Amino acid sequence: MSGKMLMLLCACTVLAGPAIPEIHAQDAKAPEVYSVTEVVSMFGPAVNQQIYRDGNKAVIDQTSGSDGQTTHTRTLYDLQAHTAISWDATSAAADCGKVA
Repeated sequence: MSGKMLMLLCACTVLAGPAIPEIHAQDAKAPEVYSVTEVVSMFGPAVNQQIYRDGNKAVIDQTSGSDGQTTHTRTLYDLQAHTAISWDATSAAADCGKVA
């Protein structure tokens, strides 16, 4: 590229630079209602996890099992009150646990 061409290109860039408007990214609002299903089987038996969210409430169902023993834990989260209630859905005798 010749010296004159390079000077012309630099001059155009300097002069046109302020005329080009800046473009800013817009933040997308995170969804408040969704569900996700995961299967984790990296170590040991597979763990199925289903996550449901609707506004300030979320539920996580976690199921795992091996050798005929299945566990099913369900936890209800209140994101506004910062509390969680958890119980074992496979055992009627098990107590609920509340975490504040």
